[in-house]
Amino acid sequence: MRRRRNNFIKYKLAFEAKYGEDCGTFVDRAYMSEEDEDILDEHGNALTFLNRVPIWRTDKLQAFVYELDKPSMNLKPSANKLCVRTPKPAEDTTVSLDILATLPRWGVETSVFL
Repeated sequence: MRRRRNNFIKYKLAFEAKYGEDCGTFVDRAYMSEEDEDILDEHGNALTFLNRVPIWRTDKLQAFVYELDKPSMNLKPSANKLCVRTPKPAEDTTVSLDILATLPRWGVETSVFL
């Protein structure tokens, strides 16, 4: 999370120009994906991570999160190859509907409120 926060601070003007002045709202641990170690080697080191993307996240917000990671991926490109992204089941979403309703509309799928 620190890496994403630092990338946001460093490129804040560019992110805000592309995603809007409210995009910084989503630079919070509560709105990030959760990771699980999926495949381990014989020493217990993770070979892949299952990145559970919240079901409520829009494609635009997913693109924003990907861009938050991009500067770091340029430094360590192998990390990107190990990350498998899969949607997180709705019943596992940890952010309440009340909180989702307060977030910028462009980042939250309207279908979660139906």
